[in-house]
Amino acid sequence: MVNTNIKTVIITGPTAVGKTEVAIGLALRLEIDIISSDSLQVYKKLNIGTSKPTEKELKKVHHHCIDIVEPDEEFNASFFAEISEKLEEKNRRKGNITLLCGGTGLFIDAFLNDYSCSIPSNKNVREKYNQLAKEKGVEKLYEELKKIDAVYAERITLKDRQKIVRAMEVYEITGNRFSFYHGQKSSRNNNETLYVVLHQGRKELYERINQRVEKMMEAGFIDEVKSLIKSGYNRELKPLKSIGYNELIAHYFGEISLDEAIEKIKTNSRRLAKRQLTWHRRRSDAVYIDIDEIKNPVEHILGLIQ
Repeated sequence: MVNTNIKTVIITGPTAVGKTEVAIGLALRLEIDIISSDSLQVYKKLNIGTSKPTEKELKKVHHHCIDIVEPDEEFNASFFAEISEKLEEKNRRKGNITLLCGGTGLFIDAFLNDYSCSIPSNKNVREKYNQLAKEKGVEKLYEELKKIDAVYAERITLKDRQKIVRAMEVYEITGNRFSFYHGQKSSRNNNETLYVVLHQGRKELYERINQRVEKMMEAGFIDEVKSLIKSGYNRELKPLKSIGYNELIAHYFGEISLDEAIEKIKTNSRRLAKRQLTWHRRRSDAVYIDIDEIKNPVEHILGLIQ
């Protein structure tokens, strides 16, 4: 047990910046588990494209919220909040720090703000709105959302089809606007949370992203994608629409060349990194660690919590 006022440490930042390595190093020093706050690592069979920790890394430190649902099963920020909050309660009883690692800002916010909006998804209601989006267009559904929940609608865009559908679903099930749950304040003391954002220069980060994509391809990413499609998974599933899978599936069906797919993955990954950094800048309490300037981030973080 560490003698500190810090009860929770968040390790986040843009894709490919090295979050896993830092989190594992910290977990080993503190002798604690890691909760993955990555929205894609929850899915089984999606390994290379989600940059899951390796088997060796998973043996070093126990990770929660990895490989817990099938690719065609529902999982969202609400479910993550429910699981992670229970794990946090366990850690507090043991006197352990809770360590989250991942780049999905929505999952982190769900945990920190207690909007576990633990309203179970209703398959029939969800399908109704998915069908409406398909028949009348996402634009029409988005306009409907604006009428019932302008606050939440302003936070998302027409590209966020899944979020639009979920907001409409929650409203129909509960009668409450989705922003109501997002607005719920946690009883968690912000002074007990260390929110660490790893980052580095844009040029260096983009080169890191490009290299990681190349390594994914060398590791058999395309075979992983082929296996998912041959197993019967629909390409329209949420995880298969994510960066990497979406582009390689398009190649699999002959819509683009392999070289085009790889370049698109790199470009879209760089855009994701930019969006992730923008998301985290909203937090005035975030502690930024430039991995090029601070050579031992683990020691630096330990110094902040002890």
